[in-house]
This record gives sequence, structure tokens and C-alpha cells, in this order.
Amino acid sequence: MEASVAQSKDRRAAGTAALAFIGLTSQQVTSLVMTLCAASLIALSDYGAFMLAVVFAEFATVLIYSGFFHFTVQSRHADEQVHTTMFWAISGVGLVAGMVLGLIAHPAAQAFRAPELTPLLFGFAILQPFAAVIAWASACLNRSEQLRAYFCCLAKSNLSALICGLTLLLIWPSIYALLAYRAARVAIGLVLFCKTNKIMPRFTFSTSIFKEATSFSIGLYGTRLLGFFSNFGTDLILAYVFSTSESGLFRIANRLASAAIDIVAQPLRSFALKWFGAAARKNQDFRFELLTFASAGYFFSGGVALTVIGLGPVLIATFFQPEYMVLVPAFFALCLRWALAFGHNLVEPFFSALNENTRGMQHHLIWTSAFCALSAFLAPQGIFALSLGQCAVSLLSTLAAFWMFESRRKIDTQYLLKKLATATLILIGFGVCFLSTLGVLITHIHDSKSILILGLIEAFLFAILATTIAVKFKVVSPRVFQSR
Repeated sequence: MEASVAQSKDRRAAGTAALAFIGLTSQQVTSLVMTLCAASLIALSDYGAFMLAVVFAEFATVLIYSGFFHFTVQSRHADEQVHTTMFWAISGVGLVAGMVLGLIAHPAAQAFRAPELTPLLFGFAILQPFAAVIAWASACLNRSEQLRAYFCCLAKSNLSALICGLTLLLIWPSIYALLAYRAARVAIGLVLFCKTNKIMPRFTFSTSIFKEATSFSIGLYGTRLLGFFSNFGTDLILAYVFSTSESGLFRIANRLASAAIDIVAQPLRSFALKWFGAAARKNQDFRFELLTFASAGYFFSGGVALTVIGLGPVLIATFFQPEYMVLVPAFFALCLRWALAFGHNLVEPFFSALNENTRGMQHHLIWTSAFCALSAFLAPQGIFALSLGQCAVSLLSTLAAFWMFESRRKIDTQYLLKKLATATLILIGFGVCFLSTLGVLITHIHDSKSILILGLIEAFLFAILATTIAVKFKVVSPRVFQSR
């Protein structure tokens, strides 16, 4: 009987994991498809201006989805008090973020010599208060551990927005169609998340909870802002020193790489936040879960990196103009950069659960400074040298993260190394099988679209086999994906 119950829980956990990957994959697939379509229909200089506007909009997103968002998930206060107070707090952050975007729109357009930035930033500014409501509803779903419902909403909103975005872009191939797509995504998400959340905030506000949330959030806001500059500082440096075209070129390579790795990195981060936060509320230790998420992050990120490195040149040759092939070496290095950040990605949920956000902020301060200094130094050497340098810094940041985990929680380093070694062997097997069969396809098939489709099918089949082996050897544990 107990074995049957355990198997049922494992199947449900596996189903939740699959749903998580579908939900967050839809977000990355949507972004990837829109990137490919925009790059083929819009001039690089115009698209570079839009991507620069997205960088500023991501600044607002960082504020909305951190700090108060994490407090909503992890607070030990009564649900009703937390829900209502944090609704007004997160909405206020969204309103302030939107006002800041509106105020800097014209000065930013002048500083980066891109007049298109002004209307784009005004448009993003209007969307921020509504995006904040979506963030609050998402935090409530995470707090109640309704991750299945959360990922369902995410998948539906992203796929619906993709249909709207593609239609707009084909009818009206301009950067303003991309802005309209963003507005459609926010509108659809607002309806779906609020309908699923079913929590109505009241006109009450707990000053004591707000003060506690502010104290809790300061370190997280610092961490996220430093992470923002680590991720997007290069874009700003290239756009300021050179032009939006150079920035757009790097941004496309970086977007392709990060979108692919985030297919697995984002759901793992979401589940880590849920597990660590729940353990902290119950005064439980979560060292084992930390090691489990670390090995799973390494395995899944490595597998995706191998897949996109194999298919990347085919993808770029299929959807981009010939001059974009210069992106390929940088794309390879950036795939490794994002894959090697698997330990760095756990810093925020780990220290958030321990209510030691200052330590997480210190970690991000060090490595953000390293990324920005490296970007300024290597930018004149070309995007490949820049990407390779970022790859090395990413590895060092992950090693530093595990050193911090060990010093704070005395994790079993030998157990972790054993898991990572096992994952490496499985990844080597996956890589050899996938890349060799892909080579056979490239040799015998000359149509790039056919190669891409068949290569994705091969990768999917080999990934199922590799994941099954990883579960058997406990590199990946389905139980960390349990949800209501």
C-alpha cells in the first residue's frame, strides 16, 4: 500500500515537472520564436533599439519579481494579511517602476542616440502596474504551492500571446508590433492569473508586515539589481560605446543562449524557491534539497547546452541572414556561460529562505562587478572574446556559490561531487549519441529545416533516455517537483 502511494506521488511529481517545463518552456519558446521572426523582418538597427528598450523594461521586472514577491511566498504571517498587504506593496513597486521608465525615456534616447527608445519606453512604462498585479497573483499561487495551476496559466498566456504577436508582426513588421505583443501578453496574463488566484485584496494594510517585508526585501532587491547589471550590463556598454546594432547583435546571441538554458533553469529556480521557503517556514533543514537541485540544474542545463550547441548553427542558418553566422562562436560560449551558472542560480532562493539576503547581495556584487569590468575590457576585442570571458566568470561564480553554501550549511561536498560526476558521465553519453546522429543527418540531408526538425526529435528521444538514467542513479529526484 505504501509503495503504491509513493509511486502515485512520484507520478504526480513527474507530471508537475513536465507541466513546469511546458509552462516555462512556452515562455522561452515564445521569446525565441518572436526573436527569430523579428530578426528576419526588422532591420538590425531598429531591432537593436527595441532590445535596448527591453533591457530597461527588465529592470522594472526585476523589481516586481523580487523582494516583496519572495516575502509573499515565504512569510509566516497569516495568508489574508500577507496577501492584501503585499498586493498594495507590489502594485506600488510596479507603479514606481513605470514612472521611472517614463521619466528616463527621453534622456535614455538621447544618451544612446536612439530616438525610437522614447515611445518604446513610454509603452513599457504603462504596462508595469498591470505586470505587478500578475506578479502578485503568481506569488500567491507559489505561496499556496499551487505550482501546477501556476504553470498552466503561464503556458496558456504565453502561447496565446505568441499567436497575437506573430499575427501583429506579419501584418505590421515593426518594433511597435513587438510592443503591442508585449501589451497583449500582459493583458492575457492579467486575466488568467487573477482568475486562477481567486484572492481579492482588501482595502487594508498592515504596517508591521510591510516594515518586516521591507527589511527582508532590501538585500533581495540589491541582489536582483546586481544580477540585472550582470546579465544586461554588456548590452548597455555596447549600446553606449558603439551603437544599438552591435548591442543588438550580442543581445540576439545572448537571448538565444539564455532562452534555451532558461527552459530548465527557470522551473528549477521556481521549485527551489518553493522548497526552501516551505522548509524555512517549518524550521526544517534543506541541505539535501539544495544538493538535489544543484545536481539536477547541472544535468538539465548541460543537456540543453549540448543540444543547442549542436543545433545552433542550423538554427541560425535557417532563420537568419548569412551575415548573422558571425554569431555562432559567441553563441556557443554563451550557452556554456548560462549552463555553468547552475550553482549561482541557487544563491537567491537559498539565502532568501535563510533570511540572509545581504550575503546573497554581497555574492552578486562581487560577480556583477567582475562581469561589468570584463565587458568593458573585452568589448573592443569582439563579441566572441567577450562571451568566452563571461563563460569563465560564470564558472567561478558557481564555485564561489558552493563555497558559500558549504560554509553556511556544511553540505556534503563529497556527495555533491559524486552526483556531479555521475551527471557528467550521463551527459557525455547523451552528447556522443546526439552529436554523432546529428552529424549523420547533416551529411545525408541538405535541407536545413529538415535537419532542424529531425535533430530536435533525436534530441528529445535521447533526452528521455538520459533523464531516465539520471533518475535511476538519483542525479534527478522527481519528488522535488511535487505540488498541490
